[in-house]
Amino acid sequence: MISYGKQSIDQSDIDGVIDVLKGDWLTQGSAVETFENDLCIYFGAKHTCAVSNGTAALHLTAMALGWQPGEVIITPPITFLATVNCIVYVGATPDFVDIDPVTYTIDPNRVEEKIKQLNSQGKRVKSVIGVDYAGHPCDWKALREIADSYELQLVNDNCHAMGASYFDDKQYALKYADVVTQSYHSVKHITTGEGGAVLTNDPEIDEKVRCLRTHGMTKVPQQLEKSDGPWYYEMQEMGFNYRITDLQCALGSN
Repeated sequence: MISYGKQSIDQSDIDGVIDVLKGDWLTQGSAVETFENDLCIYFGAKHTCAVSNGTAALHLTAMALGWQPGEVIITPPITFLATVNCIVYVGATPDFVDIDPVTYTIDPNRVEEKIKQLNSQGKRVKSVIGVDYAGHPCDWKALREIADSYELQLVNDNCHAMGASYFDDKQYALKYADVVTQSYHSVKHITTGEGGAVLTNDPEIDEKVRCLRTHGMTKVPQQLEKSDGPWYYEMQEMGFNYRITDLQCALGSN
């Protein structure tokens, strides 16, 4: 029998976790930043924010991109339920576009047809989520052209194709999508047990995600209304506890 998925743990993974256990920080420490930097280098991102899981990555992306009630987000039906749930979480409306029968990824021609149909009905399409499936990237060139033509945001749910190549380029994802979300669940190509990340080249999106990841609070001096010392922080909007631990990040980096 071929198993659905099984993690691979070697001695370097074990050693990395032991180093964290012997250190001063189990969470919110340097291993998180190291993992984020490793992801930036591997995937060619300017900014990476590691979070507690892939669903959190999608939810924070929806919030950072400002999806609102009354807006339509297009996505394929062939995906894990979290892709659609993140749309509903923020009150926006999901609308499905079917896949190409050869690639099993969202069909760009049908995407454009759907946009035209919705526009004719007076409905506002805000974003398209393309889902890389079974190791196969979407037709990102076509999707980017459509997004540019209709002034839409483009998101890559990249969980199934981390490390895959598109036109011989393993760093393809952020060359087309505005935001890339990943999951590091134990059945994924990279695993931290649970975990995920939001990758982007836009510093404003990254800043928003980082704030929302930690309860909507910040200690960044330039963002504070006042500063009473290094201990002081402000909660500037409603956020979540979507942090990832150093133990998990040690697995990811090793």
